[in-house]
Amino acid sequence: MKKLCVIASTLAMLLAATNAFAQPRGLKGDPEVGKKLWNFNVLVRPNGWSDTGNACNGARIFFTEGGAGGGEMGILTWLLGPYTQQNFQIVDCNGTDGAASVLVPDNQGNAIVSIRVLGKNTSNLKFVCSVTNNLILADGENLCVFATVDLDKKKSFTPVLKNIADGEFENVLWEFDPSGTWKIFQVRVHQYIVPSP
Repeated sequence: MKKLCVIASTLAMLLAATNAFAQPRGLKGDPEVGKKLWNFNVLVRPNGWSDTGNACNGARIFFTEGGAGGGEMGILTWLLGPYTQQNFQIVDCNGTDGAASVLVPDNQGNAIVSIRVLGKNTSNLKFVCSVTNNLILADGENLCVFATVDLDKKKSFTPVLKNIADGEFENVLWEFDPSGTWKIFQVRVHQYIVPSP
């Protein structure tokens, strides 16, 4: 009997350890979040843009510190829909001119996008999330989880976008506020497990 108790408790610990690694840090236990599909970083550059060599390397987007000159830091456009590309892609990594874009093809399935701010403890990220046209969203879809995002540095990720792969072309804009003090934030795209009705 004692051996059975030891085996049972060992199995319970192994299952708990497996579950701890099954979910991304900060989203642990969220039933809507599946496996990680893609990630990249968004950074602020103090002095414009110099596209030498492999500056973007497929995993970085840059904006200019203090904005691109028009009072706005810039806009990151999410291109969602049935595109011919097979994989996630940073289409324009040079946000120092005020605009950058990423592509999320429907063939990757439903997606949930989460972010976390890195850097100094005083780092703060602010942006407005909006949809470019009047869309009829699918049940469970929330292209902008928040209309306005205001995040400080922390260890966990915050979900900010939920997309259903429904064969529709959708564009989501993140308009960054230049009053934010962030220098870098991480973006993770995970499989979105739509809750049952």
